[in-house]
Amino acid sequence: MEEPKFVLELLGELEEAGVECIPFCDTVGTALPFSGERIISYGEAVKEIKNNFLKLKISVHCHDDLGLAVANSLEGIIFGEAEVVDGTFLGLGERCGNASLETLLVILKTKGQELGLKINANISNLYATSQKIADILEIKIPPNKPVIGSNAFYHVAGIHQDGTLKNKRSYESFQPKKIGRRGHQIVLGRLSGKNGIRHILQKNFRIKNVEDKTLNQVIRRFKNLKNFKHYDPEKILLKILNQVLLNNLKKKNK
Repeated sequence: MEEPKFVLELLGELEEAGVECIPFCDTVGTALPFSGERIISYGEAVKEIKNNFLKLKISVHCHDDLGLAVANSLEGIIFGEAEVVDGTFLGLGERCGNASLETLLVILKTKGQELGLKINANISNLYATSQKIADILEIKIPPNKPVIGSNAFYHVAGIHQDGTLKNKRSYESFQPKKIGRRGHQIVLGRLSGKNGIRHILQKNFRIKNVEDKTLNQVIRRFKNLKNFKHYDPEKILLKILNQVLLNNLKKKNK
C-alpha cells in the first residue's frame, strides 16, 4: 500500500464514523497479485485491512491497465477475504477498464468448490447478456476475449482439433452451454490436422470413409495453398478432394 500509515488512519476514521463498507481500489491497475516476500500484494493489503478493522467490509475494485484486474480481484476475495468484488460487463471502465464481470462469474461458478467459495449467480444467459450490452453500446467484442470472445471455443491447430474430437474436456475450460453459447467448433485452416479435416468433410459434406492415402494427398495440397486467407477454406477443400479423387481414378484406369 502507498503510505500505509495514512491509509490505516483514514480507514480508522471511516470505521468510527459508522461506514460499513469501503472500496479498496487499485485505481491505476498496477497492483500485483501473489507477489511474495519482495512486495506486498493486493490481496495481502486487503488482508491487512481486514485484520485491523474487523467491522469494515471491503470491496475490491481493480482496474485492468496491466491485465491483472481479474487476478487481483480473485486474490482480494480469496486471500484477503473481501466481502464484495466489483466488476463490469466486458471489463468496461476508465482507460483499460475494470475486472471483467463475465470472466469473474465463470471462474467463481466453475472453480468455486476448489476455491472454497459459493455463488448463487445464474450464468445461463451470460453470453447473450454480454452480446446485448455490446450491441447497445455499439462496440465490438475482441475475438480473443476470454469467455465471450468469438474465438473462445474455436480450434484451428491440428493437435487441439484431434484432442477436442476425442474428448472435449481436453481443451474445454468449462462447458460453453453453461453460459448459453454454442459448443466447440472445428475451424478449417492451414494448421488443421487429419482428424480435423476428416471431421469437416463428414459434418459439413457428409463425406465419409475417405482413405488415409487420399486424405493425405488432399491435406498436402490444401496446406500448400498461397494467399490462404483469400479462399473459402471449405469450398477449396471440397474442390481439392474432387481433383484428387479424379486424378486417382484416371491413374487407376490407365
